[in-house]
Amino acid sequence: MKELAYITDVRYASTRDALLPFKWMRENTIRPGSCIRIRHKNGAKEETILSAIPYDSEYLPKPLVHLKGVLGGETAVLPRWIAELWGDVAVQKGCPSFVVLDVHPASKPFAAASLLKIRRVSADPWIPTSEGLRRTRSDGRSKSPLDLMDVEASIRRSLHGSLVESGLVFGVPLMGTTAVFRVESVQDQNGCTDSIQQVLMPEVSVDILAHHVATPVDHVCAGYEEIVDELCETIDTSIHYGSAHDVLGIFPIRALLLTGPAGVGKSHLITHVVKHRLRLPDYPIHICDIDIAEKQAEAAALADDAWIPPLRRCIEMARLSAPAVVILEGLDMLDESANISEFDRAAVSSHIATEMRRIPASSGICVLASVRDAAKLPLSLRRTDEGSGGFDRIIPLAVPDIRQRRSIASAYLSRVSLRTDTDRRISPANSQLYTQYAFKLAQQTAGFVARDLRRVLSRATEHAMESFLDATPSDTTTTDNLADRVTHLSLTDDPPTQTSISDLEHQTAALSLTDTHSAIQACPSSSSASSYPLCWNDFVYALSMIRPETAGFESRKPDVKWSTIGG
Repeated sequence: MKELAYITDVRYASTRDALLPFKWMRENTIRPGSCIRIRHKNGAKEETILSAIPYDSEYLPKPLVHLKGVLGGETAVLPRWIAELWGDVAVQKGCPSFVVLDVHPASKPFAAASLLKIRRVSADPWIPTSEGLRRTRSDGRSKSPLDLMDVEASIRRSLHGSLVESGLVFGVPLMGTTAVFRVESVQDQNGCTDSIQQVLMPEVSVDILAHHVATPVDHVCAGYEEIVDELCETIDTSIHYGSAHDVLGIFPIRALLLTGPAGVGKSHLITHVVKHRLRLPDYPIHICDIDIAEKQAEAAALADDAWIPPLRRCIEMARLSAPAVVILEGLDMLDESANISEFDRAAVSSHIATEMRRIPASSGICVLASVRDAAKLPLSLRRTDEGSGGFDRIIPLAVPDIRQRRSIASAYLSRVSLRTDTDRRISPANSQLYTQYAFKLAQQTAGFVARDLRRVLSRATEHAMESFLDATPSDTTTTDNLADRVTHLSLTDDPPTQTSISDLEHQTAALSLTDTHSAIQACPSSSSASSYPLCWNDFVYALSMIRPETAGFESRKPDVKWSTIGG
């Protein structure tokens, strides 16, 4: 493996070339125009294939003349997108290194790729998926106003003549910036997928998959596992089997509404389902953005065909990125009992209902929202028997019962250290202690929701930290002696000598270092609250200080009359 330091520069706009020192290429027998596979020195980053272009430090190309004093015989210039993907954006000092894994001469023949499946890994720019483009173009009833450019053709032109392989990354200039993609699979005409292939126009077809969604670390949704499964199945049916509703003659599911008291975990559940379980790209929009955009368009006297409302733009972006999810935020502002000045509740709710009814059944998207009480929403957004309302299904989240509270408490307690009331040692491996504390918390927190249980844990942690700091012994003997010495120097008739002052300074420094060292040894970890072990007395104190924000019960009475079910 050949190692070489590199820098990047904003003026170097190439996305497929690597400028290498001519002398270094000659020493390593790399011919100009060869394709080199490179990766970061630490080996934990993505790999890519670039074209090796030599440069002479005495005759630099015009875009790199300003780097004449920086470039030498052991420094390469790589495209900026690969440095940003690797996380090495500092271009001048502390030059990172990359490793050349393979060298493929330009004269070596490669099989021509016929199908290239890629996935965007960079945050920007927004790129539609091939499935979303096919769905939108096949639906003649509602053509998307955002379908303005052939992204697939632009990618084919940029990759013409390049070498690709499954797992590699590459950059493509699009919409004034560089979009970074990962090759998920590449296939030639014979169906071979395990070799390096060359992209040639017009033989290759490009399939843009959904954007890579980063899974949240340690993201759990305890207590509502059944509702999570129900929501996943409903969203999957809405996205992938929407056209079957038209065939069967039933109303499609285009919008879902989660209801429940404040703090029960509605937004957390949506995030868990979309990003962790389904791993779908989401497009959030707030109610305030809709109201502000409509007021601005009205003030500017814009016609309906002269601008795109933000909700419609969000829905169209989701359609072109299908499968995807649109998340409506701030729906509680449409509550009829909310007193919000200069907010046209009727116009906003009517606009939301109209835009959701315009979504085709085969669009491949689903709209999600959450609200405290669905009965207080305007009539245009309520569910009806005919399915004419804005939301097609309502999923209620009740105040958790004792079983759900025990599950939620177990999830929260797994992040902290526990101990018994008589033992000050941390017991991370005592699973019985965690189970006992979770059960006791569930018993004594009737009516608490997930937010309340989190507040209890936070207050208990604060109490444990305060108790630990109060119980830490402090040695005041040395401090008293030092105070007496300072007093003696101040009351002496003779002025203090330089020797006495120096001796006093040394004692002060030694005292501060001793106190700091003893405090560090006594404190388990000053940077992590989980290092302070919690005992049951801490939770007793927290429960005495915190009450549930919303009064609730452990069971719900069904809002169905006996006469409606034949009684």
